[in-house]
Amino acid sequence: MTAQGAIDQYAGQFFYFNNAYHDGYTNKGFILGDWIGRQAKGLYLASRYLISPQASVQLSFRNQVQDPEFIPGGGTLDDFRVTAEFPVWQSFRLSSFVQFERWNIPLLATGTQHNVATAVQISYRPNWRWRGN
Repeated sequence: MTAQGAIDQYAGQFFYFNNAYHDGYTNKGFILGDWIGRQAKGLYLASRYLISPQASVQLSFRNQVQDPEFIPGGGTLDDFRVTAEFPVWQSFRLSSFVQFERWNIPLLATGTQHNVATAVQISYRPNWRWRGN
């Protein structure tokens, strides 16, 4: 039996365990899994354009489909993200992103839900030199 066949056999009614991690599917509170989850299918595409060695723009798209036998009613999630990084002045750097997300998980909410997330970060990196003896 293949690994996928073993998963399909339980139709979402199994519990993950690992003897090395006694605190469940976490290691000291950090989740061991990834964005796709169990019994789901996903696609992640990303493309990055380097404007210069210090500046770039990245576009990414993510699609996730949950198995209806694992989560009642199944679910879908799509998001599109634009990230930009630029030097602004000597040791300062500006990073920002905007992300649009659309999801439909009947177990959590009725109908399709949308949200937008943004962030802006200004970083300072001093140009210190160590003068040893």
